[in-house]
Amino acid sequence: MEESPTGSPRLYSSYTFLRYVMVFINTMICFFGLVLVGLGLWTRYSTDSMVNTLGSQSVHFRNLSLFCIAAGTVMCILGFLGCFGALKKNRSLLLIFLLIMLLLFISEMVAAALLLGFTDVAESIVKDKGLQFLKESYYESNDKGLVDEGLDSVMQKFNCCGFFGYEDFVNSTFSMKTGLKYPKPCCKDPELSVCNGLTTSDQVIYTKGCFLAILEQVKKNSMALGIAAAVITGWELSSIIIALMLFVKLG
Repeated sequence: MEESPTGSPRLYSSYTFLRYVMVFINTMICFFGLVLVGLGLWTRYSTDSMVNTLGSQSVHFRNLSLFCIAAGTVMCILGFLGCFGALKKNRSLLLIFLLIMLLLFISEMVAAALLLGFTDVAESIVKDKGLQFLKESYYESNDKGLVDEGLDSVMQKFNCCGFFGYEDFVNSTFSMKTGLKYPKPCCKDPELSVCNGLTTSDQVIYTKGCFLAILEQVKKNSMALGIAAAVITGWELSSIIIALMLFVKLG
């Protein structure tokens, strides 16, 4: 029979309960860590067309994906460390877990505050640089490159045209080279004869700009990510409190 570290059956029962709760919480932290890694990988590899379209400013999307992957990996390691420390009743492991988790929790709070403050600035940068990139780099060469294929893919995927609308192609490199008002991917059905690059009826082409379409998609995903982040933060805070209680009881 396992010896009570406190000498009191009631306190020992509470201690055992905390250990099992610690194991459960850290198992869930491992799970959420895997989810975060999955989201990071999805952001990293499923948005290449968006990245090519937005140009150099899109590096922030890649940085975000790398952060998600790194944070998720750390959470998995910490979850395992917390489980092992609780099961083995090891104060050293619990202390390491507690300190790292506190550091991670504080870092996440600081990062969230910086992200909220940077949102408007980032949107302004994307508006200015993205439109300039479309006008100057789309159809810059005779052979379609990554930029052309990337923007074509975005317009087809999000059912949009241009950055703010088809008018963005006026006086652009594309317009000067082809004499057209918009490219074929702007059309709802590129195979129709009315998709001639000149007819601008909303029955022929998409009227919504790709910036608005992408922004709507980002906001939609941001809500899901925000809920996930809130749940993860709650689990982390619970694990910190229980780890501290176990550390004190084992002393």
